[in-house]
Amino acid sequence: MAARNERARMGLCMKFNFFHSMPWTHYEGVPESWPVGSDGFDGERARLLYDDYITSMVHAETCDFDWIACNEHHYSPFSLMPNCNLIGSIIAHRTRRAKVAILGNLVPLLNPVRVAEEYAMLDVMSGGRLIAGLMRGIPHEYLAYNVAPSESHGRMREAIELIIKGPSRSLSGGKASTIVFHRSRSGQNRIRSRSRSS
Repeated sequence: MAARNERARMGLCMKFNFFHSMPWTHYEGVPESWPVGSDGFDGERARLLYDDYITSMVHAETCDFDWIACNEHHYSPFSLMPNCNLIGSIIAHRTRRAKVAILGNLVPLLNPVRVAEEYAMLDVMSGGRLIAGLMRGIPHEYLAYNVAPSESHGRMREAIELIIKGPSRSLSGGKASTIVFHRSRSGQNRIRSRSRSS
């Protein structure tokens, strides 16, 4: 372990990531349309899968993985993780050394200020171990959220700008086309969505 720490200090150490997508293993066949419905979903089976998956992810730290990673997907049998920040908070609480890699939130579909707040919270809870990913997602997730996939690039740029600026700075007055940030008279941050035509 001492030799590994010395190599890491010198920047000579490869990093290893344990990534889990948390699939619904009881899905039969290949989805023919998106979003995938909940036919055949069983809450007790899902609870047992979550327990098993989280136990595996936490165990990765004892196997010396540098990162433990999760991601977000919606309405897919390939992932039972519509909110990777929830899983990340469990990992942060149950581990001490491994980085908690959220790879990541689908920021064009989410409230970017909330993403920034949750990432800040995860970083504090983990003692500074958060690796924060900002992802765009795939077309079927946009369809599930009733958002045109063609808007994904613009929404992504706009969301990242809001996240980087953070809620501590005034962002009012922006010419946002899809996500508009306002600071109310009371100083509270507010976000609302609007279409390109408004």
